[in-house]
Amino acid sequence: MTDSADERNGLDRRRAPRGGRRLSDRAGFAPGIMLIDHRTHRRHRCAGRLRRARFAVVPFASIPRAVATMAAWLPEAIVVSAKQVDSMTAYVTASPHVVPVVLLVDRGETLVDSLRITLRRLRA
Repeated sequence: MTDSADERNGLDRRRAPRGGRRLSDRAGFAPGIMLIDHRTHRRHRCAGRLRRARFAVVPFASIPRAVATMAAWLPEAIVVSAKQVDSMTAYVTASPHVVPVVLLVDRGETLVDSLRITLRRLRA
């Protein structure tokens, strides 16, 4: 029995890269979302809804901590509460990258739908 790559059925998997993303993975399957809200209960509730909708959510209680994280990780969208939207918009406007800011609403379905629409418009 021979074990050469020429006589095997299928691809030679020894030359395929291991780890990381696979070719079969869809791009944007779990968009990175930064969630900023000073209320703990609403932040956890909205983060859970977004995770169930297959978003990768990183919750923050304050804008300065979120901005410090943006130096290392650039999210695809930022969800922010109504009281903090003006402060976050000032930070995002000064950034060289385009990051949409979505207003946090109490109804989860509306938040998920508005995030999906925003990300589709950004990619188009």
